[in-house]
Amino acid sequence: MIDSMPVPISRREFPRLTLRQEDLAGLGIWEVNSQHYLVIKVELVAKRNTKALGIDGLKDRQKIEGTFQVLNVKPLGNKPIDAKTLEKEDMERVVADVRSGKM
Repeated sequence: MIDSMPVPISRREFPRLTLRQEDLAGLGIWEVNSQHYLVIKVELVAKRNTKALGIDGLKDRQKIEGTFQVLNVKPLGNKPIDAKTLEKEDMERVVADVRSGKM
């Protein structure tokens, strides 16, 4: 399964993401260094050109960076899942929160 994962361009390290157990319930039982697939719903909250930040490397001169706010995280199991199913589950969760008085 690891062979099917995308390889970062030029072996660039991807940004790190920190989640709490209330964000991802299964986190408490996962082992350190274990690998997991997650679906993360994000909102793009800012964009910037790295040239404006003073990065002068030829490869980075015209790169765009984005800042994202994480809205929801869901671990993937073995069953197939698509965006429509995720949106439906997200809406059901919001409705349940409203009905329970959490929102």
